[in-house]
Amino acid sequence: MRIRFFAAFAAALSTVLLSGQSPAVALPTGPLGFGAFVAQFSSDGTFSLKGRYLGGWSPFTGTWKVTAAEVELLTAGGDARECAEPGRYRFHADSGRVTFDAVADGCSERRMIMDGSSWRPVGEADTVPERRFVLTTTKRASLPRAEAADGSWASFRGTHAAGVADGQNLPDSWDGRVRRNILWRTPIP
Repeated sequence: MRIRFFAAFAAALSTVLLSGQSPAVALPTGPLGFGAFVAQFSSDGTFSLKGRYLGGWSPFTGTWKVTAAEVELLTAGGDARECAEPGRYRFHADSGRVTFDAVADGCSERRMIMDGSSWRPVGEADTVPERRFVLTTTKRASLPRAEAADGSWASFRGTHAAGVADGQNLPDSWDGRVRRNILWRTPIP
């Protein structure tokens, strides 16, 4: 049994090595989401890229084909002069998720969305890795001792964070021409 398996594996591997081609990597055919965009690589070779929740954004539609780990997209949409030529992207597919990196694409609108993007199946929740905070010092931080409230603004908004400064004896009136209750002045441009 083992000998048959290894013989079949060796035959498949030698076919790939002798042909000079890498084994074909498949793209998922279900809808993929990236931010506000949905792309679909249908099994019949058609491709679509549409914006979700973006009114007035024109979709890209066309065809796709894979050679080794590169996909070529020939689409209509975007600037007709820029986007007439196909765009080529290296891709990596793993567990239904796909990442794309531009090899060559003269279509700036298509490249802006596809290059460096990571797509996942539509409806799959984005997994946020657990954050771990590590104390990097052996000394414990301590707060400064509380000072007397008179004249102390040691914290944001002053004493008790109230934003009130009682007992300041501020003037109720002033006159700049005769300098009554004026401590200083400066010209304002």
